[in-house]
Amino acid sequence: MHNLVDLARTTRKWTRAQLAEALGRDPTKVYPESANPKADYLISLAKALEWPVGDVIEAVWGEDDPRARLNANKKGQSHAELVEQDRASAAQHWQQWNKHHVAGSHRDALATARGLFKAAHTDEYKAYASHLEAAALEGMGQYAKSAEVARRGLEYAAVSPRTRNALRAGLANAWYSMWELAPALGECEVVIAYYEKNPPDKRVDWKRRAFVRYVRGNVRRRLAVIEPDMADEHYARAIEDLNFASTVYEDLANELEDSSLLGIVNTCLGGVMEAEAELGKRNAANTIHEMLESTTAALGAEQPPVGDWLESWGWWSIFGSNMALRHLKGAEAQQVTKRFLNHGLVVAEQLDHWAMRERIFTLQLALHETLVGSTGFEIPFVLPGSQRRSVFGTIGRIPRFREQGWQILETAQFVETAEEVAR
Repeated sequence: MHNLVDLARTTRKWTRAQLAEALGRDPTKVYPESANPKADYLISLAKALEWPVGDVIEAVWGEDDPRARLNANKKGQSHAELVEQDRASAAQHWQQWNKHHVAGSHRDALATARGLFKAAHTDEYKAYASHLEAAALEGMGQYAKSAEVARRGLEYAAVSPRTRNALRAGLANAWYSMWELAPALGECEVVIAYYEKNPPDKRVDWKRRAFVRYVRGNVRRRLAVIEPDMADEHYARAIEDLNFASTVYEDLANELEDSSLLGIVNTCLGGVMEAEAELGKRNAANTIHEMLESTTAALGAEQPPVGDWLESWGWWSIFGSNMALRHLKGAEAQQVTKRFLNHGLVVAEQLDHWAMRERIFTLQLALHETLVGSTGFEIPFVLPGSQRRSVFGTIGRIPRFREQGWQILETAQFVETAEEVAR
């Protein structure tokens, strides 16, 4: 904390009195008296430093001391020895990380990735550890932190194309999840261009190529709404990308006998169905009801879906809601959209999926505004009480949602269910 205060004074070229005035402190007490300064002090310090408040908080209470990330070669080992040491460490950490990742224990995966980073000596393995850390943060819905860590990994120089592409793909997905579509599209383009010149020869590269086409396809699908003058082109490109990703994932599912990959294929299909309906290649109303029937049947099955299959039906609920709000009218639009969003909320809660929650809350607000606009009545905006916490959490994770999120918190009536009250 003292270092930050001194830094503010030095960079601003202030006297002690000027610094005290900026911090709202007595000149004899410019430093906080405890290690836990009050919020107003941190805000004033952030203004003095010309830093975002979040960066000051991270510097004061961050989980990692940046200096601890430096792993000097104190034994004078050769580069080859360091590479071999890092390779063995990475293999050990990867086994632990993957076990946690598959189990959905993202905090444990995060700790494992950070352990690998601190142990790594070479650029390649620091970048690789950054990829694992970014993936764990993405799983926790910490998309901004995931993007920051991925960018850190990309700053290392001596890194293999495979690791660099993994970082770029993860960064693209983090941007996409936060609706930062321009940088997401840019990262996808770089990776896709690489694989066009260097066709994949390993499964991991085929998966990554399919993944970035999946992300780019969904970026295009969203851009079609933001850039209506280019909607037809965006939807057409989205269909190309999602069909490509679907074909690769289906081939890999058959080759690896991994049916979970077919869940991603199903997500691609849902995105294609939405895009085709918007292009007039299929009847929108029929498509909406087909998707609702399929989603309802899948989630109500005797053996409900899990993993990627479960997530796919959550996205089908989003795609269906998008189309219902655009193409259906009156009571039908209200009823169908509500059913889709109820399905989507169930999936988002089961998976603890923050990007999906953002879509559901935004669409709930859009549905309410549509009803008010079409009827002219001040219809109460009623939501389950359990959603309040999730709305707060989404505001913190997805900056673009903040305006809608605060609007929901200020206007919605959160009603506690009997089960929630009993708790």
